[in-house]
Amino acid sequence: MLETLKKKSMKKVIVWVVVLYIAAVACIAFTGLGIAKLPTKTDIYDLDVSELNGKYVTADIYFIYDYYAYTTQTSKNNPRPTTVSKEYIIPIGENEFMGLYLPSGHLTKAEALMKSSQSYLDGLTDSLDEEKIFTITGTIQPMDDESLKYFHESVGYDEMTDEEKALFLPYYLRQGYLGRTPEGATYVLTVAAVVCFICATVMLVRALTGAYQKDIIKFCAATGNKEQELERMSTYFESAQPVSGLRIADNWIMFQEGAHTRIWSLDQFVWAYKKSTEHRRNGIKTGTTYSTIICNTAKRRMELPMSEKEVTDALNYIADNAPAVVLGFNSKLDKMYRNDLPRFQRILIDPEVAAEVFEQQQ
Repeated sequence: MLETLKKKSMKKVIVWVVVLYIAAVACIAFTGLGIAKLPTKTDIYDLDVSELNGKYVTADIYFIYDYYAYTTQTSKNNPRPTTVSKEYIIPIGENEFMGLYLPSGHLTKAEALMKSSQSYLDGLTDSLDEEKIFTITGTIQPMDDESLKYFHESVGYDEMTDEEKALFLPYYLRQGYLGRTPEGATYVLTVAAVVCFICATVMLVRALTGAYQKDIIKFCAATGNKEQELERMSTYFESAQPVSGLRIADNWIMFQEGAHTRIWSLDQFVWAYKKSTEHRRNGIKTGTTYSTIICNTAKRRMELPMSEKEVTDALNYIADNAPAVVLGFNSKLDKMYRNDLPRFQRILIDPEVAAEVFEQQQ
């Protein structure tokens, strides 16, 4: 019995397990394994140009030749274009050049350094202004096609010799990026991946170890002779076919709640009724779904989705095998169940109480 139920639980969770594992891998892959780069952070000037791609680095930006691209945006509140990022040409290696991608928060410093650098190149100053140097941290990435196009246009790439072209590397250092995404996004996606991985693993382990059947073990243990009751229950389970997913023996009812196998003592099982839900879209009826609601003395209501025929079969099965259960629904039954359970339990044995709740039954 337990092995059969474990397999049923596995079927219930396996899709979610696969989806969560895929989501975990997708989150990490989307960042370009960004979190793995965190402990490898290095100074950009300690790297050979052949090692730049994908590295997470700190860099003292001491010289900017020019910019080659920028991005603007407008909004309803500010229709004038606002520069949100800019891309600059910086030196790297011995004689090479690459891009520097900076968001708006760093543009004031970058423009000041670029102006100082150009003054030095034009011979207007004898030295660079060291006070204009600033430090950033980010990831070196291949330029996207649009950035690479502007980078090449700004330096006259097409007119260069192959030897000259080799000096202009198709990378940019993206400030604030950890992998393919901004640091904040990398941390969030990594946490999401860990949560997905843990949830998937917990679900898988619970299904494999039978944790979703713990109610059965607790129920059998409560009888004082766990093994004997478990054997008796297993014999009944193998011999009796379920009706609409329900199994009712002489002292218990068993059913599935998702991956969980639930079991209630018939002494706890007090009420069952049909629930139908009409679905509409734009005022037009699109269908109706049905379920059997079962309730116990702990005031727990379990909704078991079924077809309409299965609901009818389930209620007939309950009526034949659990005669102490109240069947049907109306507002007075609902109010009494919620507010006066002892009186609710007298409905089937006290005509006066029965008349009180069934006189306007729906």
